Amino acid sequence: MFVSQIGRSPLGPSGGRLTASPETDLKISFQSESGLSLDTQDRRCLHYFHQRCVKDLVGLVDTDFWNRYVLQMSTFRPAAQHAILALSAQHEAFLTLSSDQRRLQDDVYPWMHYNKAIKGLYKTVDNGLHDSAAMEETLVICLLFIVFEVLHGNYPVALQHLEGGLQILSGCDQSARSVFGHVGEVISTSTLAKAYCRLDIQASTYLGNRKPRPVPAAVSIVCLNSPIRKLFDQPSLLFTHIGEARDALNTHIAAVYHFMRSPTQSLQAHSGLSRQRVMDLRYEPLLSRPSNDFLFISLFKEQTVYLAALRRWACAFESFLAQSTSHTSPAEAARPSVGIGDEAKQCAVLWISYLIIFITLSTCLEPDESSYDTFQSQFERIVEQAELILEACVDGTSAERKRFSFEMNVIQPLYFTSLKCRDSKLRHHAISLLKISGQEGVWDGKMLGIVAKYVAEHEESQGCLEPTFPDEKMFIHESARVHGVALDVLDRTSGKVHIEYCKRSFIKGTSMTAANSTSDCHGYEWVWENKLLEP
Repeated sequence: MFVSQIGRSPLGPSGGRLTASPETDLKISFQSESGLSLDTQDRRCLHYFHQRCVKDLVGLVDTDFWNRYVLQMSTFRPAAQHAILALSAQHEAFLTLSSDQRRLQDDVYPWMHYNKAIKGLYKTVDNGLHDSAAMEETLVICLLFIVFEVLHGNYPVALQHLEGGLQILSGCDQSARSVFGHVGEVISTSTLAKAYCRLDIQASTYLGNRKPRPVPAAVSIVCLNSPIRKLFDQPSLLFTHIGEARDALNTHIAAVYHFMRSPTQSLQAHSGLSRQRVMDLRYEPLLSRPSNDFLFISLFKEQTVYLAALRRWACAFESFLAQSTSHTSPAEAARPSVGIGDEAKQCAVLWISYLIIFITLSTCLEPDESSYDTFQSQFERIVEQAELILEACVDGTSAERKRFSFEMNVIQPLYFTSLKCRDSKLRHHAISLLKISGQEGVWDGKMLGIVAKYVAEHEESQGCLEPTFPDEKMFIHESARVHGVALDVLDRTSGKVHIEYCKRSFIKGTSMTAANSTSDCHGYEWVWENKLLEP
């Protein structure tokens, strides 16, 4: 067996094998067709990658990519093996060393293999990406580099690798089958495309101005150049396993972000707005015109179509959960279980993702932060589900154990809730969960918890109406609410961050009725403030 826990057949005459012993990290027998000479540290890193690193890369939403695909490729692709060794060493240092220790550590080993992987990748690219093997090797190594740079805290370089991979995918044949799929289950390039789609969405949630790149529709991602109604006018959806539900939701999320962050055809008639994003138009005076305003009606219709598509997804997912006794695909069912309650956690992650994108889309044309107040029940469910997920992930022997997952699961939803939910008890509970949530991709829960705590306390100290009755909740004035927060992370290891945030302040001399109206923005002016935050 290639890896006993995965059940793959041997590859080639020497059958690149990785046999791990549970007693010690050093009892590894690895035979590689890549021709590399492996020393003790190399073998230990390969064992660590299989036994520990892969668990965090897979995250709560399981995929075949890390468990089978990458490990197979590394047996006869030197560049891929070097990338794995670099990532394994960096991942172990991230989890086991303190911030100060990481600053002082000797990181020659991971960077040596990182550079060797880059040199090998250059050779592949220079020879041309003429076949699926070369293209897929390049895409796999790019993904490994992305994880490496995220763990190292170098997000701009990680984004460069992501953009490079997406550029390659945009011109590849998605129907081409992988040469690594000739043994057992066939794996197509679409597996890689879906992994890149999830990272593309993660980057778009982190960078407020970024929109997901259009990718081929053959991988179940929306072809964003197609007419909107052809994309979403589907009478019904039917999911047979959770992977289909996840891919369909990612399709909708990518489309929604593209809608909100791009000019649409509705803006072409307004030359002054033709370059603005849809989500920025909420503050335009044009939106305060009478209800027959062409621009607002057109945008509202597009928003309604996307909301209807999301509701159809929710209905289909509820039906799937109601009638299905197994929420996994046949390939996933064939694998050993990775823990009790994993199916429930996967479903909870999807529900949270759905609720966040639904709230975001519903409010994208509303100028006032008070529009989020109508989603109290959704915020409550997000926090409830996130808490259950975190409780299932916590190591009972160490409350301070670092948690890392490369998949985006609960941190971004909790951060969003902490900023947009003005129910004091709920938002502070979300902040407390952020502080123990670890890191998911680029989302650092502890650091974001510090930011969210400052914003919440700032709002509550600036403009609150204390409750008059026992059951009444504290209300924060619109002029005291923070609309957006920009982060400039000065030191990721220590969590030192400089933030800029904006509010809309009431202009004296303007009627209070107009200033408090959600349909008239003339009574406000923007106020920017900044703050240096340290743990």
